[in-house]
Amino acid sequence: MLKKLSFLVAITALVWLNPVSAQNTPYTIIANPGENASSEIRLNWHTNLDDGDPYILFTERVDKNWKKAIRTRADQELCTVFDSIYSKKPNGENFYEDVRFMRNTIALKGLKEGTEYKYRLSSEKNAPGHSYSYKDSEVHYFRTAPKSGKWDMGIISDMHVYAPLPNRQKVAMEMVQQLEKHNKKPFDMMLHVGDMSAWGGSYSFWPTLYADTYFQ
Repeated sequence: MLKKLSFLVAITALVWLNPVSAQNTPYTIIANPGENASSEIRLNWHTNLDDGDPYILFTERVDKNWKKAIRTRADQELCTVFDSIYSKKPNGENFYEDVRFMRNTIALKGLKEGTEYKYRLSSEKNAPGHSYSYKDSEVHYFRTAPKSGKWDMGIISDMHVYAPLPNRQKVAMEMVQQLEKHNKKPFDMMLHVGDMSAWGGSYSFWPTLYADTYFQ
């Protein structure tokens, strides 16, 4: 079963305290294994409500000038599940999350096994405004799983990231570093089993984790 998993993750940074309103580019970018991780990757990212239609441009990493890049549109839906959820600020103050954004998803299939890919994201509108072009986009990467052969994986869980107690995240990142030090190189994949956030419904806790340089 583990051989079906891929060697990923590309996650971008966000800005606490109101991550959605603070962004004018795609954010919370996550790459996950597909059903067959040797040939499929599932991407998920968020954009502001008025940023336009989501597109992805992807190609193999060795394609230096993006000459063989494929452009395709992602699915998009309004996400309000985190809106008005009770939460905590870093100083312990109570507040209610004000979070509404567009969730963009796509599954890239028919990829080559054991291959590193790169991609850029864009948001496009017919009228000028908040559109975000490929040329402005940060380049992200993922690698598909090999069809066979050995690879290594680290496993971590129960970070319980919580804004008023920032050391929880700090210690978790130090643990990842210790795992890699013991492995003598970065893992091909890090598997996060669960309980990464103390309160999963508090959206601001997630950006706090994603903004960590090591986690990113």
